[in-house]
Amino acid sequence: TRVTTAIGYFKPEWYSDWILKVGKREANAISKKAQKIGTRIDEIIRSGVYEANKKDTQEVKKCLENFLRWKERYNIQTIQPLEKRTDEAIGLTGEADFYVPQIETLVDYKSSKRISPEYIFQLGGYKRLGYECKKLAILRCDKDIDDFEFKTNEDIGLSLESCVDAFESVFKHYKYYTYIQTQLGEYND
Repeated sequence: TRVTTAIGYFKPEWYSDWILKVGKREANAISKKAQKIGTRIDEIIRSGVYEANKKDTQEVKKCLENFLRWKERYNIQTIQPLEKRTDEAIGLTGEADFYVPQIETLVDYKSSKRISPEYIFQLGGYKRLGYECKKLAILRCDKDIDDFEFKTNEDIGLSLESCVDAFESVFKHYKYYTYIQTQLGEYND
């Protein structure tokens, strides 16, 4: 099970409200576009070159500009892209975005409109997979305006252990729910 699968299985109320407001087709199109932006930014960060190309959309370019603003404001010198990890004992896999050695922080990049609690669960899942760090952080780079948010677990009053515990609660719920759903059969999906 991927970290993001377990977390994404239970959608928050705002997500359901949003689907009802814009419609399933539009919501899927928006989600697909956002995923493409995130994937492209991930490619750029992993390359270490931090430059957009001519084919990149304005949203990608704006996200990249905001990423570079973050790098400059926090005087970030080194970014280490991370590889996928798996814990076969609990059936969990995931790939954190990057590690910043000078601040000993595991960072997950987002281009969403806001930082949501699920992102903290996701970081807890990555920490549970054994990524080394002293802090966890979300870097949200806006795709429309000159803005970014950088929030660590400490900024929101949570220890690393609390973040892992939050993820493990969601993961346990997911595993029980999907097990029970399977046992009940096809008419209970």
